[in-house]
Amino acid sequence: MSSIPSRDDSSTAALGGLSANQGRDSRVRIIQLKWVALQDAAEAVRALAGLEARHLPDEIRDFPEFIQSAGGWWLDHAARAVGDLAAVMEQGLAALLSARTKGANASIAALALWREFEAATAAIVLLAPPPADTTDRPAGDIDNIEAA
Repeated sequence: MSSIPSRDDSSTAALGGLSANQGRDSRVRIIQLKWVALQDAAEAVRALAGLEARHLPDEIRDFPEFIQSAGGWWLDHAARAVGDLAAVMEQGLAALLSARTKGANASIAALALWREFEAATAAIVLLAPPPADTTDRPAGDIDNIEAA
């Protein structure tokens, strides 16, 4: 019998002694920290590519808050996607810096990594659910929903 809890075990033991809410809060905090680190790494890649600094759009800057309020499967997918992108950026930035220390021009490689980062970030941001529709509609009136 394994002492490692399975991923399907939703008990407190599977969360390392944390309650479900504490475990969720920890995951959200990890996403927030990784997201900030990713944006900082992206700026370093932009600089290596010779691109100017950018203004971060609200939907990118505020993504951790959007996904936190969504919870559920959105949070699960976001955690995986942010972790995957962090791994790519860590390895990519390390390779770029290594090339630079050896005197190589890494600007083309940096531009390619930047484009990959930009595409991945756009896909991750799409994981956030759409904002709640606040228009007034009669409950259960499907014709109004389809026409809207």
